[in-house]
Amino acid sequence: IRENRADDAQEEVIRRRFDVYENETRPVLEYYPQELHSSVNCIGAPAEVLLKVLEVIVPVQNALFRHQK
Repeated sequence: IRENRADDAQEEVIRRRFDVYENETRPVLEYYPQELHSSVNCIGAPAEVLLKVLEVIVPVQNALFRHQK
């Protein structure tokens, strides 16, 4: 159990998370072409994970919005 999340150890909660993934996240991933997908290693402290996510998102955002002025 990490981050004081006791619910992480409950089977019902874990099964619900898988259901949400299958019903809500997977369809979004399937909608967009594979070359737009990125993987981020989510092991680490929340701030470390945020940094990894931003390392992927910021270059994309800059490429898209740098030309709009």
